[in-house]
Amino acid sequence: MKKKSILLLILILMFSLVAFACNGCGSEGDNPGGDQGETVTVKKISDVLKDGKNNDEIVVEGVVYGILSNGFYVADSAEGKIFVVMGDNWNANCKVGDKVQISGKFGYVSNFPQIKNVTEVKVLSSDNESFVKATEGTVADILRLDAKARVGVYGNMYTILGTIYKNNANIITLTDDNNNTCYFFGKSNMTLLEEYIGKRVIINVIV
Repeated sequence: MKKKSILLLILILMFSLVAFACNGCGSEGDNPGGDQGETVTVKKISDVLKDGKNNDEIVVEGVVYGILSNGFYVADSAEGKIFVVMGDNWNANCKVGDKVQISGKFGYVSNFPQIKNVTEVKVLSSDNESFVKATEGTVADILRLDAKARVGVYGNMYTILGTIYKNNANIITLTDDNNNTCYFFGKSNMTLLEEYIGKRVIINVIV
């Protein structure tokens, strides 16, 4: 059995495919901020991914399209998508479809690009549509992704047909019909996943 440690976020779980409605886009330039007429330079997420150095102070805007217990995914274009780390004690202050402005630091940890040390998440509007759409794929497609690529890998959303299992280490996995297996990240919606262990499903995931 082919296995690889890939982080998956459970978004939608059901036996028939439905449309996934999310979110929208951000911009680059000087935006008003603070109470004193201050301006902040908003960077494109794709530029941060390509050129950012670890611990760079950044401000980005984008639309939330996936939420975990310790943070959320945000995108301002098809290529500009990143995970925002909020911590294990985070009380979600945004939802899917919110356009948000995030102030924090760029992090690149174990080849995983992220925004960390967040100082502010400001909700600018709600019910936005995203550039990030679910595309049909297989577990094998996920396993072929280049884990060292900053752009075009992390934050992709796929619709996968497979079976959900729990292994001997109590890790929940997704296995396709060709016996390719990947693992769900522990901050995903494990309560929902537990209900479908041993069942064949169509599922939307973010990698």
